[in-house]
Amino acid sequence: MKKLSIISVTYNCKHLIQATLDSVASQDPSIFEHIVIDGGSNDGTIEIISKSKNTIAYFISEPDAGVYDAMNKGVEAASGDWILFLNAGDVFYENFSLSDVEFNWPKFIEFVVFPFQIDGDHKPKFPDLNVKFGMPTSHQAMLISTPIAKKVEFNNRYKVAADYDFFIKRYILNTNCVFQENIILATVLPGGYSEENINIMKSDYLKIIFMNLGITKAIVYFVWCRPYLYKLIKVVLPIFIFYKLKKAFSQI
Repeated sequence: MKKLSIISVTYNCKHLIQATLDSVASQDPSIFEHIVIDGGSNDGTIEIISKSKNTIAYFISEPDAGVYDAMNKGVEAASGDWILFLNAGDVFYENFSLSDVEFNWPKFIEFVVFPFQIDGDHKPKFPDLNVKFGMPTSHQAMLISTPIAKKVEFNNRYKVAADYDFFIKRYILNTNCVFQENIILATVLPGGYSEENINIMKSDYLKIIFMNLGITKAIVYFVWCRPYLYKLIKVVLPIFIFYKLKKAFSQI
């Protein structure tokens, strides 16, 4: 059994996928299996992937219901102990080696988060396990326990933030996350699907926070991601009430 299942979700990305295939293939093959889930590309992506068939354990190309549907297909096919999503254009960080990762965390650990780097940025991004709203790190820098991934799955109801919904469902139950601060795992492309669909992401987040954390935190998030509303409330409310509310909400 492999220690890691690397899942790459692709769709019409012929200019990006080769870098990811090469990066994965450069790692020790005894440690991982590479699973590629394609959404039915018609731009030449499939032909590029086919040339790397010797290093890919599982490949399928068919229409899907979106990126999270494809991610669920990858999880279903995974047989490793841990799962890493490394999509088209994403690569392992320079000089990173899977052989340097010990993969010996306690069985109750469900997430292992690493720093990552955005392509073109010289400073790594470090995980924040105390972040109020959002993922503690990029999903390209997070290992997920395979049994948990198979049990929970990604909710296709959310078009942009199902990975946040997945994480928060588990993280609010117990402290089951490890921060591997000394290893930068991946280099990811700037922008990305969520930033290109920021309004949909905010809508998804509001629903997820309400469903998992309650109406109070949903209200805090609604105000927090709308600076103009925050400023309006500060103007309208008496100053002592505003700061009393701000103090209370900062503790949520």
